[in-house]
Amino acid sequence: MVNDVIIRTEHLTKVFLAKNYGIINKILMEKPLFVRAVDDVNIEIMKGKTTALVGESGSGKTTLGRLLVTLEYPTSGKIYFHDIDITNVRGRNLQNVRARLQMVFQDPYSSLNPVMRIKDIVGEPLRNRGVKGKELDETVAKIMHEVGLDYSSLATRRPSELSGGQRQRVAIARALITNPEFVVLDEPTSALDASTQAQVLNLLLDLQQRHNLTYLLITHNIAVARYMSDISMIMYMGKIMEIGETGIILKEPLHPYTQALIESVPDIAKPDLKPPTGEVGSLVNPPKGCRFYPRCPFRMDICKEKEPPMIKTEKGIRVSCWLYVKK
Repeated sequence: MVNDVIIRTEHLTKVFLAKNYGIINKILMEKPLFVRAVDDVNIEIMKGKTTALVGESGSGKTTLGRLLVTLEYPTSGKIYFHDIDITNVRGRNLQNVRARLQMVFQDPYSSLNPVMRIKDIVGEPLRNRGVKGKELDETVAKIMHEVGLDYSSLATRRPSELSGGQRQRVAIARALITNPEFVVLDEPTSALDASTQAQVLNLLLDLQQRHNLTYLLITHNIAVARYMSDISMIMYMGKIMEIGETGIILKEPLHPYTQALIESVPDIAKPDLKPPTGEVGSLVNPPKGCRFYPRCPFRMDICKEKEPPMIKTEKGIRVSCWLYVKK
C-alpha cells in the first residue's frame, strides 16, 4: 500500500569523480573518470519495518544510505519521503527533514567529536534547533537513559573515556533525540565484540518498538540481517539485485550473487565455505550488461550484453537476473 511506504526512490543515481580533475587534465585533454556508486536504484522502504541492505564492501550501500538521509545529493533521480520530494531540499526545509531522517555511523569513535562532552554531543541536534537550558538537559538525560547510559556519571565525559559499546549508544542517542521516523544504521555493530553486538542489536529492536521507527540496516553480515530485518535488499556494484522478505530470500535465494553470499556464511552443518569467486569489479568502468556477469557461475551470452530487468516472482521476490526472464 502506498501509505505504508515511508521512503521511495526513482532511478536514483550517484556519480563521483574518481580523482581530481583540474586545468592540467583539461589541457592534456584527459577524460574525467567517474565512479557510479549508486546506479538507477528504484526501491520502497516500508514504514515500521527493518529493511536490510546487504552486500560486500564497495557495493554502494553506505552511499545509498547517505543519499536517503540527505547527507549526499544525487546526481540524478528522485527521493520521496512520505511522497514528498526531498531530492534537492535546502535551507530551513533541509534542517526540518534531517530531524526526521537520521543515521548511525559504522565507527562510533570517528563520528563523535573527541573534545565535546557526552551531554553536548547527544544534545547538539536539539541545540541547533534552539532548545536550551533545563529542557535540553532533561531531554538528553531521558534519551541517554533509554539507550542504557547513566547521565549522572557519563554526561561530562569525553568519547575517549567510554567503551566501544558506550560510544555506539551515544551515537544512537544522538540520532534519536530529534524523534526521527527513519534511521539508517550503517554497520552499527561491526566495530564491537560479539557480546556487545548482541546487546546493541537488542537495544535497537527495543527502541524501534518504543518509538515506532523505520530502519534501513546496512550490513555485510547475513546473520545480523536474519535477526534484525523483515525485508532484505541485496546490492552489488551500485545495483539492487534482489528484494523480498528476509525469511524467503535467505531460505530460497534466487540471484546467483545472493546464493554466493549465503554459501559464504559459516555453518556447523557445512564443512566448507564457498565465498563468491573473484573480486568486486570496478565502479569506474562497470560491465555493460549484468554487473555480476564476470563472477556468475550461470552466466549466459545475454548477461554480457544487456542489463537484466527486475522481475517479480510468484513468492513476491523481485530479482534482477536473466535466469528468471521468461523466453
